[in-house]
Amino acid sequence: MKPRWPLLVGLAVLLLCGACRKDDPKKDLRVSDVETYWVVEAPKGQTQAIAPAIRLTLSNASSDTLDSVFAAAGFRREGEEWGGDWQQVASRKKPLPPGKSIVVVLRSGEGRYTSTGEPEGILRVEAFRDAVATVHVRVGTSAWVQVAAATVERRIGTRAVQDLR
Repeated sequence: MKPRWPLLVGLAVLLLCGACRKDDPKKDLRVSDVETYWVVEAPKGQTQAIAPAIRLTLSNASSDTLDSVFAAAGFRREGEEWGGDWQQVASRKKPLPPGKSIVVVLRSGEGRYTSTGEPEGILRVEAFRDAVATVHVRVGTSAWVQVAAATVERRIGTRAVQDLR
C-alpha cells in the first residue's frame, strides 16, 4: 500500500495557493480625479520657486483590505527627466479598506522654475517649457503599473484654489 501523505501534502499546497492573493494594481485600484498644477514653494530670500504636481484619488476596488500600496510620479520636460516623488499610500498601520479612497499628491522634488518675480509670471516667460507627469502604482509585491499621465496645466494650485480666487 502506497503512503498517502504525499497526496495530502500536495492537496494542502494547492488549497493554500488557491487562497494566495495575486496583487494586480489595475484590478485592485480605481484612479479618478486626476489633476495637475504648479505648487508655489516657500521663498528663499527674494527668489520664488514653482514645482509641478499631480493629484489623484486612488480607490480600493478589491474585496480585500490593501496594506501595501505605493505611488510614484515622474516629471519630464521635453527631452529630459525632471524630477519625481513617491510615497506609501497604504500600510499595515494605515490600510486602505475595500471601497475606501485616498487622495494622493505627488510633486517634483528636483524639477522647478525660479524667479524673483511673482510665481504666476514664471508660467508666462518665453523660456518656460511644459512638464508631463506620469504616475505608477504598486500593490503588495506586484510590478509597478502606470495609471495616469498628463501634461501639467499652466496654473498655480488646484482647481479648488483657483475657485477661491
